[in-house]
Amino acid sequence: SDIRPFYQDIPVEILNKSVDLNTKASLTKDNVNVDRLILSMPGHFSFTGNGTLASFGEMKNMSGRFKLNGEMPDVSFLESFLGEGGGITIPRNISLTADLNVNRGDANAALRLCPPNGCLTVDDNYHLVDETYKGEVTLNSFPLNQFLDNDSLGNLYARLNVSGHSFTWEKAEAQVSALIDSFPFNGHNYQDITLEASLM
Repeated sequence: SDIRPFYQDIPVEILNKSVDLNTKASLTKDNVNVDRLILSMPGHFSFTGNGTLASFGEMKNMSGRFKLNGEMPDVSFLESFLGEGGGITIPRNISLTADLNVNRGDANAALRLCPPNGCLTVDDNYHLVDETYKGEVTLNSFPLNQFLDNDSLGNLYARLNVSGHSFTWEKAEAQVSALIDSFPFNGHNYQDITLEASLM
């Protein structure tokens, strides 16, 4: 409530809650070091992390690693930021792990988001200088019905592969392929669906 004079749209679920931040970090001309990061709102979320980043002013030499772990017992208050009628719900008891590793401008990221009874994982590589990227998204028994509030949906098993170059429209090239192993919908189970797309 202390920040309400500056931001009127605070969700009522967290209106009188407090956020705890505990961190130990250092910053020099070219290096960032985070020995400890703890961010929490009791009953809603808790995140811990640590890491280092060297030569962040020079992409070709940038190196470091940052790890983040989170537990989200109840972050349903985020639904209010999605707008009314969005049809998206956020289930309780979600866990998150993220690991970013950069070695001389070559960045690898791994993310794992797990609601109850399923997981979404993202593994990605991006070269900061060449602007090339390659990634894979895997949904393993991911409960779509918990996020879309639709009993007609079931647990999704699918893989999505993306690769390409540049995010500038004039230079962008991308290839996308998806394999849907199992997609239950409205009493039917759709299997072995392959989708492909490219941007040249």
